[in-house]
Amino acid sequence: MGFFHWISRYIGGNSPGEGAGKGEADAESNALGERLIEEGNVLEEQGKFAEAIEKYRAALTALPESARVFLNLGNAFLALNQTEQATANYRKALCLQPDSSKAYFNLGLSLSSGGDLAGAVAAYRDALRFNPDFLDAHIALACALEDQGDQQAALAQYRIALGINPVHGPANFNLGMLLYGLGEVEEAIARMQTAAQDPGFCAGAHGWLGKVYLETGLVEKAVEHYRLAHQFAPEDVAAFSNYLFSLNFLPDISADRLLQEHLEYARVFSAPALVVAEIAETDIPRKLRVGYVSGDFFSHPVARFFEPLLEHHDRNRFELVCYYNNTVVDATTLRLRQSADGWRAIEGLNDLQVCDLIRRDAIDILVDLSGHTARGRLTVFARKPAPLQLTWLGYLGTTGISAVDYRICDVYTDPPGMTESAYVEKLARLPHSQWCYRPPVDLPSVNDSPMIQNGFLTFGSFNNPTKINLPVIALWARVLAALPDAHMVIGGVRNSFVAKHLVGAFGGLGIAAERLELIGGQRLEDYFLAYRKVDVVLDPFPYNGATTTLDALLMGVPVITLAGCRSLARGGVSLLSNLGLGDFIASAEDEYANKAVSLASQSEYLACLRFSLREMVRNSPLMDETGFANAMESLFLDLWSCRGNSATGPRSLEH
Repeated sequence: MGFFHWISRYIGGNSPGEGAGKGEADAESNALGERLIEEGNVLEEQGKFAEAIEKYRAALTALPESARVFLNLGNAFLALNQTEQATANYRKALCLQPDSSKAYFNLGLSLSSGGDLAGAVAAYRDALRFNPDFLDAHIALACALEDQGDQQAALAQYRIALGINPVHGPANFNLGMLLYGLGEVEEAIARMQTAAQDPGFCAGAHGWLGKVYLETGLVEKAVEHYRLAHQFAPEDVAAFSNYLFSLNFLPDISADRLLQEHLEYARVFSAPALVVAEIAETDIPRKLRVGYVSGDFFSHPVARFFEPLLEHHDRNRFELVCYYNNTVVDATTLRLRQSADGWRAIEGLNDLQVCDLIRRDAIDILVDLSGHTARGRLTVFARKPAPLQLTWLGYLGTTGISAVDYRICDVYTDPPGMTESAYVEKLARLPHSQWCYRPPVDLPSVNDSPMIQNGFLTFGSFNNPTKINLPVIALWARVLAALPDAHMVIGGVRNSFVAKHLVGAFGGLGIAAERLELIGGQRLEDYFLAYRKVDVVLDPFPYNGATTTLDALLMGVPVITLAGCRSLARGGVSLLSNLGLGDFIASAEDEYANKAVSLASQSEYLACLRFSLREMVRNSPLMDETGFANAMESLFLDLWSCRGNSATGPRSLEH
């Protein structure tokens, strides 16, 4: 937790032994000690904490019983994260001045940093005993209580802090975060709106509001808050990427606006390209060294598509290094690490440090797997640390970075002549699908069509509600209105705020809440079992499903998709085309609705198809792990061989 500061210096009355009347020698010692303290303060302000400590130690010779000196020593040690020394000096200060609320406060911070939450809670309570209106101590105590897992006590403490100052930015921000975690979304939003009025928290608060609204499907509101977050923090890479990511969900945004916004990102965060010496080519074949950069090497959907490639790479021709921009480690992380030839943890390293790693690893082809999603490192790619740079998988649009040479896609997501102008990168198309999927668990068996037992058609969506915008709801409501007995299951409804929005939006279009089944967060096994309730999945637009579409198909549930003109709006086209299910692809909203409605009279067809889909997927390019790895490797080799002509080469490369 955070968003409170520690008191950097104690400003108060003279501590014991510092008063007047001690004679001329004491006056000289006091003057010397005060001068050394002030010099130490200046060094702290310059970030020279070790030198400041020497000044404070010298001050102790003149003022051996000064609480102020020990407090300053504690602060300098805490700044160096030397919590044991900091704690010892704060305790010495308190022995000399036991009623110092500020010393107790800083002691709490030191104990908390050292992992002693119980001790920190006691110290903060002592600080408040001597100063009940100490606002920062109330907030720090709430943070420590929250870290202990006592959310209700933390909640009460934040409310006490806001009783002292109702518009305090840090208190409102932290309380908003806590309330959101407790499912009190509407009050959380109100708290964040207040925090957004604080100049120190406006960027963070607007970014958080953008996230909440995007997760709810209120895309326009999300985009506006992300825009404000970027406006208030123009040098924050993540804030700009969040804004760009949210733009992809706007139903009517033009390809040109998307491109221009991404180009602005590249302009703001451009960096001089590094001089990279390529390994001299010889007549003796050598392995190409490929680096993959991602923050999603854990139980994340990206890993479900990446792991099959990593495992099936031909190690006689390729050497593979993964650059992991995260600290999360789970079973998936361990498997990926075992499969890679090299593993580099880059979380916490700056761009130049990461580039130095990549250069020392002599990477030939560097592949971005994140784009503008969380924990992406595109500013590393902007420095061009590898001769050939590609983007694939995690972000279905342009990076905006001219140093990224190619975007990997397929012939269905980006048909020749349709999308080239939307990218800074050239397009490198795989022959079948840009995805190869490995389900995360053993799948439950496929059940009979629910329509047989229910007597009515049940539609479903298990996409993130982020993708369920108002035009999507309007089209789905149109389908449900045409089939008065039909129901719809919507998964991924993470809280009551999202549920209230969905029920209200459908209700406004004449669809009663009783016809909707909203499912919240689930264990993975229960998520797959929920597909047994559904006859047909309706794909959202413009941002189609990918993982959820494949999961539906593997559970025997067909998917109706609307073909768009952007790559992310053609994911459904790619998946269904690879299965020969073109009849489930619509080119317009009317056709989409008609296809959905017509299935109500095709119960036998749906029942038969249900038990065929899993094997269709397993026998298709969508799960052909060896074939996919071979296609990707052939693409890499072709791109490597023509890299010298990249400046004048074609806008796309077919394979």
